[in-house]
This record gives sequence, structure tokens and C-alpha cells, in this order.
Amino acid sequence: MDENLVGYLLKALDADAERQVEHYLRSTPGAQARLELLRQAVEPLEADREEFDFPAELRIRTLRLVAESRTGLLKRVAQAPPLPRAVPISWWRRADVLVAASLLLICMPLLLPLIASAHRAYKRINCENNLHGMFQALITYSDHHAGDLPKVEDTPPRNFAGVYAPVLYRDGLLNETSLRCPASSGPPPQPMSLEDLARLRDRNPQQFDKMTHEIGGGYAYALGYRDEGKLCGLRVVAGQSDTIPIMADRPPFDRSDDPDILQANSQNHGGLGQNVLFLGGNVKWAVHRHVGPNDKDIYLNANQELKAGLNRFDTVLAASGVKPEEEPAPDH
Repeated sequence: MDENLVGYLLKALDADAERQVEHYLRSTPGAQARLELLRQAVEPLEADREEFDFPAELRIRTLRLVAESRTGLLKRVAQAPPLPRAVPISWWRRADVLVAASLLLICMPLLLPLIASAHRAYKRINCENNLHGMFQALITYSDHHAGDLPKVEDTPPRNFAGVYAPVLYRDGLLNETSLRCPASSGPPPQPMSLEDLARLRDRNPQQFDKMTHEIGGGYAYALGYRDEGKLCGLRVVAGQSDTIPIMADRPPFDRSDDPDILQANSQNHGGLGQNVLFLGGNVKWAVHRHVGPNDKDIYLNANQELKAGLNRFDTVLAASGVKPEEEPAPDH
């Protein structure tokens, strides 16, 4: 309705439209206040009001030139005759600026969601590129370890999901890949060697536990799976299905004592979804978590537990500090 109110103030509406606006002003609460705000915005236009007497044939000449141009009959556009001296030439007068500002005011509510959506898409693409870089690091590691990917173990100091980071750092494979999702806030975790982790555990177990929750950054990694009770890591096998996820945006939980959060998407992208990296090297944006083999939840095992998987196709992608077997919650 703002555009009609502006037209009403500028006396640019026909009689029917003007009556509709007047009815709207009488019947709608707050309409008079809105009109007064717009009146103050367009009031300076009076200072630029100019009266022109345009030639009677101007409309016909303009339409003829447009028609000739559209049909290809106009070979050359003749230079327009100079305007009378009494008519000042001004490309951007105060009136133009105010009209443009009014249009921007009207269109801004439509533009802001589009800008926000484009910004989110840009961050998702950067996150996807991060995961592609992570895949190259993992594949290079597997090439030098008989196809094995970095493995989470049952015993410390390598018994947490984020152990992949110091393993890859040790081999110099994460130098140009950030462990912080571009859509999340905060600095990336500081790199730490496996040797430093072991020393930290012996010297300060509480600081070691804190470090295990941070070192994997904004991404989740595969905990591995049980085979006759033995914890196994993932391997790169020729011809293996590329539906097995190996990394993703970090889930919003690192314990299983909150059933509501256990069903939520990653918070890296505002809960709208998560990027998921598969064993075949492809990255998929998923608006829900059931994108593993047979539509399996990527963040919990087949028993809906935050533990290692029950078989080779039961991949569980966990936040950095999560262990293959969940420890009891501390007493408060």
C-alpha cells in the first residue's frame, strides 16, 4: 500500500484510486501515521517542482521512434534537438533520490530474505569445499596405510572421534584444510600431535578431556563399527558403495541424554541441514539425517545409540569428544 500512499501524496492517482486510499486511511488503524511519515519523506519534492509545457507532438514522435527501432526500420538515431534554455537539465535531482529511496524502502523487505539465502548458500558451498579437501587428506592417508582411514580406538589416548585430526596433522595432510565449518563461529582448533595428546593425558586428564572435545573442530567423524566385539575402522575398498558416510557437519550433541537434541540437525548451518562426505568422495547437502545406507541416521547407530556401529554399514558420525562406548554421565 505504500506505493499508493506515495501516489496519493503526489496527486498522481486517478479518482477511483484516490477514493480507495481515502477509505483505507479512514478504516485502517495506523494508516494516518504511515501517511504522515511518507508525507515528511516526500515534502522536499515541492522544492524541485517544475512546470513544463511539452510540445503537443512529443508523444507521437516518441512512439514512432520506438516502433521504428523495434521493427529495425530506424537505421540511425538522429541527435535530439536541444531542450529550450528555460528547461534545466539535471540527471539526479533531489526528487529522483527521494523516489529511489522510497522504492528501496518498499522493496527492502523482499530483498533481505534473498540476500540471507544467498549468504547461507555461499557458506554451504565453502563447507562443501572444506569436506572435499578433507577427503583428499583421508585418501592420501589410506594410500599409505593399506586402505585404512584414521581409526578411533577403544583405549586412550586415541579413543575419541576427533582423533582423525592429529593423525592427519602428523602426516602433514591438513595444512590447507580448515577444521572449522565456514558457517559456524569461532576460531579453528589448534593443531596438536598425538605425542602431545598422550603427554597431556598423563599430566592433566581434565585438560585432555577438554581437548578431545575441541580438536576435531566443526566436523563429525566415523566412530567405526563392532565386528564380533572388536572395534574396526573404515577402509577404502575398490568398488565399495559410495553411500557410506565418513564425515559431516558436527551434530548438536556429544551425549545421548537429551532426546530432543538427539533428533536435531547440525547447528553449523542453523539447523537447516548438514553437508555429508561419503566414502566415494561425493558431498551431499542433506536437510535431514537419514542419508546413510538404507536411509540410516548418520549420527546414531542402528539401535539409536551414540556408540560405534553394529556392522560395516552402520556408520556413526560423532562430534570430536565422543567415544566408541559412551561413558556414564557425571554426577551433579
